[in-house]
Amino acid sequence: MAAKGGNVDAQKRLASLYEKGEGTNIDIDSAIYWYKKVIENGYQEVKENLDNLLSQQNVK
Repeated sequence: MAAKGGNVDAQKRLASLYEKGEGTNIDIDSAIYWYKKVIENGYQEVKENLDNLLSQQNVK
């Protein structure tokens, strides 16, 4: 899988799919995991997405 191999575009896409439940069940924990991987790889543009998911988790 490209995301596991470090492909940032694949990681961003996978995080989004998990977040929105497109082609899979919504899985917020997996979305958070992949957004964190993207940020670790130096791409900060998904930080807002990650922050939103983390806030949603804190509300529960």
